[in-house]
Amino acid sequence: MKNRFLTIIMLLVLLIALGGNAQAASIPPSGQPALVYVDLAGADTLSRFTSTRLPVYAFLDGGLLTGADQAGEQAIQKAGLSYQVLDPSLGSGTYYLAETRTSRPSLDYSTYGQVLLKLKTSVLLRMQPSMVDALNQAGAELRLITFTPKPLPAAQSKSVFPDQVTPDPIIQGMMDQVTETQVYTYDRQLAGELPVWVDGSFYTITSRRTDSGTPIQKATSFVGQHMSNDLGLGVEYYQWNNATNPDVIGEIPGLVNPDNIFIIGAHIDDVQSVPAGADDNGSGSVATLIAADILSQFQWGCTLRFAFWTGEEQGLLGSAAYAQHVYNSGENIVGYLNLDMIAWNTPASSPTIFLGYRSSVPGSLDLANLFNDVVDAYNINLQPVIGTSYD
Repeated sequence: MKNRFLTIIMLLVLLIALGGNAQAASIPPSGQPALVYVDLAGADTLSRFTSTRLPVYAFLDGGLLTGADQAGEQAIQKAGLSYQVLDPSLGSGTYYLAETRTSRPSLDYSTYGQVLLKLKTSVLLRMQPSMVDALNQAGAELRLITFTPKPLPAAQSKSVFPDQVTPDPIIQGMMDQVTETQVYTYDRQLAGELPVWVDGSFYTITSRRTDSGTPIQKATSFVGQHMSNDLGLGVEYYQWNNATNPDVIGEIPGLVNPDNIFIIGAHIDDVQSVPAGADDNGSGSVATLIAADILSQFQWGCTLRFAFWTGEEQGLLGSAAYAQHVYNSGENIVGYLNLDMIAWNTPASSPTIFLGYRSSVPGSLDLANLFNDVVDAYNINLQPVIGTSYD
């Protein structure tokens, strides 16, 4: 597990701005819109969709979701795009994108809600929010589909990435600070095996469920107070839901280009009601903590943020709310590295690590390739697997 933490530290130092601007589409034409899936297979399909001036609610594998009334459907047809109406009355229910690892037993999603669309590795469900926990426990990852228009991706030049990664002794020194003792201590604290010092006393975290009240408040306060009191970082508790379960954001302001913001983040919440989640997602939260521990010792030209999300197991709620918040504020988030379940390997398994990217996110494939180059340059015992879906 330590190898993943080493690579993350190095990658953060080597991250180069992804750049690019984004534009939000207009709202649907007048009239009651339907939920529509637009197929983006083929050349120039995204630019043709842009000409319709319809909103993007979500990018999916090979397509997107939008809202369109009759005039909107005519605009899609005029643009020469294939589409299908998934729900004639947009907003008549709650929609989730559900995905299950191929290594796990397949799920009968129809027992949880209405299957509106089947994709290569996921399905779109109209489902009651009360079914979220059951589907999570069955092994599905969920993403709530919201009706806030999303920005359209901008073209990205590859010239911002280095042609090769050369080992640097300063980065090697950062790597050498990562210890298994610290990794396991943080992880055991978040999993409730060791108490944490928070709010002026010791407390054992009994749950990290977003709706657990005091336990999730203690967990988020623990990471926030550590970054503030021990590391001297500025800390924001972003309340997307309520005061007990905020997103926690630590920040190191940049000295040269402070408006260029890089974020490393992980969801700190868990699906269990008892101490658990050492991997999902204690491991990602631990990596974010250790990155903050080490990188806070240095000065940076750009701004670095360390994020701990809540509400992720209910459909990526906390991170989506924060993303919308910084977008509305006009902040320039030029790179984000998300860490999820990075300690899943057992001692006997191969040291693979999945590097996920999406074609709809400019620069994400280049970032995955950069991660892979870092592993090679520093001879780290990991086997990166780059792709758009994980096994």
